[in-house]
Amino acid sequence: MQRSHRKSLRSFLTGRVGPAAIMLGAVAAVCATAAMLDHGLPQVRRIRMEFFRYGTDPYVIRARRGDEIVLDMHSRDTGHSFFLQEYDLDAKVTPGTNLVEVFHPSRPEVLPERVRQVVFRAGRSGWWGRLCSKARFRCHVYCGPMHGFEHGDFVLWPNWLLLGALTVLVLLPVLGVLRIVLGSGGRDSSPKVSGAGGEVLKYDLFARFPRLKALYPNRRVRDWLAGLMTAGLYIVVLAGLLGTKMPGRNLAVMAVWVVWLFLVTVLVTPLGGRLWCYVCPLPFFGDLLQRRAHAPRPGNAKRFAGFARPWPGFLSGAWLRTFLFLGMGTFSTLLATSPRATAWVLLGTTAAAFLLATVFELRAFCRYVCPINTFVGLYATTGKLAMRPRDAGVCARCKVSTCLRGAGDNYPCPYGLRLGDVRRNSDCGLCGECVLTCASDNVGLWVRPFGAGRAPATLGEGWQAVVMLVLAVAYCITHLGPWPVCRDWVDLVDRKRWDLFLGYWSVLWGVALLGLPLLLAVLAALGRCLVHSGVSLRRLFLANCAALVPMGLMVWVAFAVAPAVTNLTFAVSALSDPFGWNWDLLGTANMAWRQVWPSGLPWIQTTAILAGVGYGLRSGWRGWLAAMGEPRRAVAGFGPAAVFLVGLGAWLVVFFADSPAGL
Repeated sequence: MQRSHRKSLRSFLTGRVGPAAIMLGAVAAVCATAAMLDHGLPQVRRIRMEFFRYGTDPYVIRARRGDEIVLDMHSRDTGHSFFLQEYDLDAKVTPGTNLVEVFHPSRPEVLPERVRQVVFRAGRSGWWGRLCSKARFRCHVYCGPMHGFEHGDFVLWPNWLLLGALTVLVLLPVLGVLRIVLGSGGRDSSPKVSGAGGEVLKYDLFARFPRLKALYPNRRVRDWLAGLMTAGLYIVVLAGLLGTKMPGRNLAVMAVWVVWLFLVTVLVTPLGGRLWCYVCPLPFFGDLLQRRAHAPRPGNAKRFAGFARPWPGFLSGAWLRTFLFLGMGTFSTLLATSPRATAWVLLGTTAAAFLLATVFELRAFCRYVCPINTFVGLYATTGKLAMRPRDAGVCARCKVSTCLRGAGDNYPCPYGLRLGDVRRNSDCGLCGECVLTCASDNVGLWVRPFGAGRAPATLGEGWQAVVMLVLAVAYCITHLGPWPVCRDWVDLVDRKRWDLFLGYWSVLWGVALLGLPLLLAVLAALGRCLVHSGVSLRRLFLANCAALVPMGLMVWVAFAVAPAVTNLTFAVSALSDPFGWNWDLLGTANMAWRQVWPSGLPWIQTTAILAGVGYGLRSGWRGWLAAMGEPRRAVAGFGPAAVFLVGLGAWLVVFFADSPAGL
């Protein structure tokens, strides 16, 4: 009987429903306890708020549900507003007067009320209102190029999201260890393998949907999509160069840093891997130059225009594009607030892709230089789509390698890959040329489990994972954080405090290139000492870096969702008036600013962080498992890095669900 109970407990803990039930029950228990212990009576909170470019004092307001909030508002410089959409409140503050004009965004036809103090009650009615514990107040009066970053946090207690998320965060590693110990490695240690080299592949989309196989590699389809993207790029560049300087009204900023960033970060890369490369406009003109046509001529598929020089070996790998992305990312605020800077960067990147195509063979720019590939290539390893052989044995026996060399009227792989040697999504651009050239019809478009990628193969890729995570966290702090001083660090378009920016640059590059890699190496050395292993420190360092890949992607997701939620209506307006010349092509140029479900934003961001920690713990443990060969030793060795990952996740949960500072 006891053996049967133990077997049932093991099956419950190692199954799919058991851990979820435990976490749900623990969250409910913690939140119920907090509700019972919270006996505070509603109070009147009087707060003097001072507005300035680009922030407020205080920048975080804390209250209990039911408190009466009384705001006495003043401006130090120009006009500002206290826009709190969840409470249907928009209070306009004018310098030189103590009166405030109170508008209701949901009722624009109602005349504003002029008052000396703004009064509202903390907390909203309804079940969803009770679950929402954080709102962000913003400025709705343009006061300069950094206007879009002027915001603060309004946080309520009890904070159900914070309590529940921290509970789940504590339980994630505990339940993970129990699954490994009770399941003798669990499902994760012996995944079902169907690809070459032990890769997990679930099913082939080409086999399930034959029409997709005919449509996907069709050159006309690809050319039309790439052509449309190129035309869109042309319009965006024109809007950036010729349009208004106001970033919220310029199509260049809205299309690139709101719409495109959201689509690529939140949808395309996690679901499709490097699917963006299928339609990317950057190599479009270079391909036309090299191939001298949009489609191969009979017997002419292997003859390319240009010098077709091989790429220098010392510039291969991930180092060059990682440094380029880090350099560009350091000036992210300038790009996001200056339409002209965005346009010039797009022009320069397109020109670089074309010039490199004239000198080097194939898509050398895409493989070794492209800053987009720095993001897409790294995080595509976690993506769900992968182009792989249907039968690895067929590729192993193939002597002609038509996918690499081309065949008849079909081009060779523009990335210089032999399909049978592809093991990771970071290499393949999913262009579909191999589908046309394969003499054995052995190409499949596979669906994989999310986060099933391998550990970084080189130190350059390991550093790439570190740099991308550091940049994502830095963007969250400077762009989404409530601290006005952090916005001063990166303000190169208004105040231009180069002393503060150089300090920010030094810290950012120091942490990305030295601080965090050194910490991961120390944690790898500590883990190796704990398990008394002789595995090389380099391999264990890369195993720790593997944990940063899904974690980094989810931090980027949490970051990219925020501008989309906040500025989607501005993007729609800019589409109707792309240059800010008072056009109204679609009838949406003058639509009122409304955020898209702002009350759900902290929940989306916090969920992304929890997913990043969970998948990061699994990826890191798998990297150690490949090095150790024994599940329990892998758990012990990965333990120090896991503690760091959970600690970082806890800080990010507080950042998105609550606020790290405030009254």
